Amino acid sequence: MEHTATGPARPQESEASQPAESRDFRPWIRLLSGFALTLAGALGAFVFTWLYLESRPLDLRGEADALHAELQQTLVNAGVPSENIEGAKAEDLASDNVLWRYAEFDVAAPERLNLDGLARVVVRNMTMRNAAVIPEPETEDTRTYRLAYAGRDIAEVRLHAPPPQPDPEPESPYGGVAEDVATALVEWLEASDVPLSAIEQWEPEPANSETAPCERRRVLAELAEPADLDELEQQLAELELPGGANGLERETLTEPLHAYHRAYVWRADDCPWVELHILPDAEMAESEGLERPPPPTPEPPKAEELDDERELEEEDAAAEPEAADETPRMSVIVDDGGYGGERTEHILALDAPLTLAILPYTPAGSEIAERARDKGFEVMLHMPMEANNEDVIYPGEIRSDMEAEEIAELTESALADISGAEGVNNHTGSAFTEDEEAMEAFLDVLREKELYFVDSVTSPKSIAYDKAVEMGVPAIRRNIFLDHDRDENAIRGAFKELMDYAREDGKAVGIGHFQSAFADIIGELLQLLEEKDIKLVPVSELVAS
Repeated sequence: MEHTATGPARPQESEASQPAESRDFRPWIRLLSGFALTLAGALGAFVFTWLYLESRPLDLRGEADALHAELQQTLVNAGVPSENIEGAKAEDLASDNVLWRYAEFDVAAPERLNLDGLARVVVRNMTMRNAAVIPEPETEDTRTYRLAYAGRDIAEVRLHAPPPQPDPEPESPYGGVAEDVATALVEWLEASDVPLSAIEQWEPEPANSETAPCERRRVLAELAEPADLDELEQQLAELELPGGANGLERETLTEPLHAYHRAYVWRADDCPWVELHILPDAEMAESEGLERPPPPTPEPPKAEELDDERELEEEDAAAEPEAADETPRMSVIVDDGGYGGERTEHILALDAPLTLAILPYTPAGSEIAERARDKGFEVMLHMPMEANNEDVIYPGEIRSDMEAEEIAELTESALADISGAEGVNNHTGSAFTEDEEAMEAFLDVLREKELYFVDSVTSPKSIAYDKAVEMGVPAIRRNIFLDHDRDENAIRGAFKELMDYAREDGKAVGIGHFQSAFADIIGELLQLLEEKDIKLVPVSELVAS
């Protein structure tokens, strides 16, 4: 019998009960862990950077320094001497993690500057440089502003009139009288029968006296032949001098050296106001063997020579080339632009080659100049200059007591404000245009920039045109102010007179103004030019011919 091996039976496991193949998630876990660590590192760096930046202060000191310097330059360009600008040392301030500087400026505006005009210039320029300008309560003679940048006060500027000056000592009433007496003596000598080779009236000069001011005028008469001076002296005693001369007492200045020598003085208030010297000329003294007293001061040019030179200069200046056989030309300048308004818009709407003269540092000057150029008008800078009457002083005004460098700087600054100007004419300037050195400094800038100059002739003694010609600057004089009398009929008459100048000389220049009745009727006046066959041209065409 066959036996089989026996033992405990091993249960068979079914295929279905076998475990599935194991899945490995470890790579994904490593990837996610790395990403998490990178993200945490970036977040930590961001937080660290943010904390660093938050702890680092915002530094506005450089911007504050630049604005302080710009403020001072603005004041100087407007005509305030640098010594009139007192600035306290800038103070470093810090708050809410911000650093900045604060300074105070005390500005004594010269009497020649209009305080409100200067304030407008400061407000305008500092606003253009992104500073907030906050006005403080003002008084009659003070304007105060706070300047702020990025929400921080960086400066305070106080503009005020200079301290009152002591009243000037009253002028002596004899200054004008002395001039009249000297003139009367010359006329008397010229009408006398005494044979004179020369009569000279010298310019006044300071004289030693306790009276201030005290100026001496001298009249010198030279005898050509022997004459009876006793009789001449008697006539002098009977001579009726101009009114006001009664206060002058005539005395013998020196005892005569001989029969042909006399010297007298008219005094008042301890001042030798007028001297009269009669003496033989050199030829007579030599022929007669007489001592010739030395002239009291170095001999100036003879009055006759001065008169002859003056006449020649006037003839040369007046001599214009004869008008060519062509259509007369005329330029019309419209002065005092820069303030805007209805009359400005009326002028800008005209289709005519007018020349517009714009004042610098005016509320709308730069804008009007740009619009005028875009519309085809020729633009000039209307440069403020020192006047003999100093009731009104304009921002940026140039003065004869300034150094040449300051005149040049102010002129260049004004040209920058009225950019694109092709020429310049003077606004006021009755004093400045009489001063040769001041005009030379001003015209140097125009010559360098190749600009022309129009002498507005605000003074009969103006040397501006002659100086410009001498320096090679293209120039012309105005012939007439069209609205000196602002009545409309008077303006029409002046315009017709200007047309007469153009027909006679071939060219002419007239000046009107934005802010007058002239602006209201200029369109009507321009229609007359076509009727009279006169061509209206920009000033640049006249100075180039």
